[in-house]
Amino acid sequence: ALVCTLVSVHANESATETASTATSSGFVTRIESFAGDRSQSSVPHPAVGFVSAIGMRAAALPPVGTPTQIVILVDTSASQTGVYRGNSHDVVRGLFDRLPVGDSVLVLATDSVIHHVSDSFAPPDREHLEKSLDRLRDLTPLGSSDLPSALRAAVGLFRDSGVPKTIVYVGDGPTWLGVEAGEFAATVDLLRSSRVSVSVAGIGPHVNWTLLAALASQTGGVMIVPDADENCIDVGRALAESAVQPVAWPVDPTSSRPQLVSQTRVLPARVPPLRCDRETIVLVADSTAAIDTCFSFESVPGQAIEVRVSMPEIDSDPSNAFLA
Repeated sequence: ALVCTLVSVHANESATETASTATSSGFVTRIESFAGDRSQSSVPHPAVGFVSAIGMRAAALPPVGTPTQIVILVDTSASQTGVYRGNSHDVVRGLFDRLPVGDSVLVLATDSVIHHVSDSFAPPDREHLEKSLDRLRDLTPLGSSDLPSALRAAVGLFRDSGVPKTIVYVGDGPTWLGVEAGEFAATVDLLRSSRVSVSVAGIGPHVNWTLLAALASQTGGVMIVPDADENCIDVGRALAESAVQPVAWPVDPTSSRPQLVSQTRVLPARVPPLRCDRETIVLVADSTAAIDTCFSFESVPGQAIEVRVSMPEIDSDPSNAFLA
């Protein structure tokens, strides 16, 4: 399976030696750099010539101590026919099979509108599964996928603000030009401020992996795109285990970014949440001067976690040319 989160960058030995590891907070930091042709850089800045990838991963996070609320959002738009429809239903079977018995699940279907498949949040037991699958089979795949509206509606259905919340989306996403940048950003803002992670099973003939991977990355989720011959029940099981893992959220989602020297650019502009099972990568462009900054997160409200990044001038590594 193709697992999409952020591109994972592994530091070479010399870069690792220059990176600061914040062992007291349980996070590790990796850095790779490249100085290339400014006119060819993928980071749109007129003075870009030096790009560094800062990789962060949570070494340990407090376990989720309370049951999680999960909204399973199943795409029933026109693309979800034939084998793809069967695969989506198999992912749902796998999710129900592996989700903890104490969690509560609500199943929704989405195309151009929202369909309530579950009557309410309920345990992921066999009765709930079979009723949900029966209702999904009764829905004819039609229309387009209005994913942003579906995500915003799902956020509004969570009952208790004090418990972990996550959405699992099963589908191929909207068309490549189906979501405006402003609408996507506003939806991500809502998810982050509500601390709702989104994980994705990319199922369909034309998976919009760029948008869906960005959505998972920016909200602390994961994404799995199964191979054509892969058992989608197993995909659902793997996604169930990942979706309920703890997430460390930026303390200030609107401004969590390193304090850098002038004439630099950071991508993404806001630091994504962290997980234990993958790296989060931040690109810093046109900064050959030293960087000494902290990223602040919390996985438990009121318990701040800091990741210190100390980056002196680092020699360019030609093997990192893909960064530019």
